[in-house]
Amino acid sequence: MGGLTRSASLSSFGEVARQAGLDPNALLREFDLPERCLTEPELRIPADSVRRLLEAAADRSGVEGFGLRMAQARLLSDMGPLGLLMREQPTLRLALEACANYANRLNAALYFTIEESPNVVVLREDLILGVPGPLRQSAELAMGVVFRVLQTFMGSLTRYVIIAAGI
Repeated sequence: MGGLTRSASLSSFGEVARQAGLDPNALLREFDLPERCLTEPELRIPADSVRRLLEAAADRSGVEGFGLRMAQARLLSDMGPLGLLMREQPTLRLALEACANYANRLNAALYFTIEESPNVVVLREDLILGVPGPLRQSAELAMGVVFRVLQTFMGSLTRYVIIAAGI
């Protein structure tokens, strides 16, 4: 099994789904997720169900960038205690290290690592899910959230950040 994630992983799902012409509560029920996961960010829910939900929402709405749209609205506070810890770090480097050390406690299916060479730092996210299937939306959501974190710390300097997905 892919493990559990905080229901905060669905922050902005309701708004994006409605904008795309979908009924978010009906979709949640279909994938055996409680409707309260949209209002209780600390609720633990199956990461595989979230992945399948996001893929279905993108497919049914025709919005290929569904996960990216969700990521656009993300704030550091959506990461709960980890976001607070990151915000209090004196440097971006220490904030990212905190994320690497604790991210999988928020989402058991996500492993965030920092890889370095002399002139390049690679922030790597691996999604480990229990059931095979598409994961584009989950991958784009995860990358989009990291980009939003970088924007929080770097502001307009994020124009120098390159995001790539290997899915």
